[in-house]
Amino acid sequence: TKDEGYGFGGRLAFAPLHNDEMALHTGIDYVHQIPDDEGTTVEFKEEAETKIGDVEFCNTDDIPNVKSWDVKGLEGAFAFRNFHLQAEYMKTTVYRLNDLDNINFDGGYAYLTWILTGEHQPYEMKEGEFGKIVPQNRYGAFELGFRYSHLNLTDDDYKLPEGQTVDSDRVKGGKANNFTFALNWYPNTKVRFMLNYAIVDNSIFADMKGKMIGDDDFSYIQMRILVLF
Repeated sequence: TKDEGYGFGGRLAFAPLHNDEMALHTGIDYVHQIPDDEGTTVEFKEEAETKIGDVEFCNTDDIPNVKSWDVKGLEGAFAFRNFHLQAEYMKTTVYRLNDLDNINFDGGYAYLTWILTGEHQPYEMKEGEFGKIVPQNRYGAFELGFRYSHLNLTDDDYKLPEGQTVDSDRVKGGKANNFTFALNWYPNTKVRFMLNYAIVDNSIFADMKGKMIGDDDFSYIQMRILVLF
């Protein structure tokens, strides 16, 4: 965001079920943020899930008269042997001055993975998260995955303060859906090769505050290498 001030946040995770074959994880998180003393204007923006330059397709532009905003999140994960399902949903509520209506944005993701070579991803209780995949043969571990994510920075209920006029009284930050297909290879616990094919579906308002012209949907193939030291 723009003009960040101060705030606080926290996360609580709980695993009611965890053993060598199965794990169930749940969690909640909360963040409260206040603009700094220089103003009450904030801006929310986000790039696609791959870096293609300084291009924030979803962008709310400046939102005036902001008192504070909250971010609330709900997360969950379930693992059974070599299958892993994980999801998270987050909602942002922007509170405004002078009794103006609140603004709401939301987003989330879900992904499913299947380790073809039979390994599983262990759950680490102290960290409240899943640990590293440990290959069980000399060829390493292979994993297939699918991920879906959604972001909505458009609020239909937003009304501009009195005296301000634009072509619409809505926050038109845009919406985006991402569909990703993945193939991962873990030759050992220190190296990971990732091959992704992704489809990006942007709404009509996901246009960099009007700077993009034409169809903003696209797809890409991406390969990454992760090395742990």
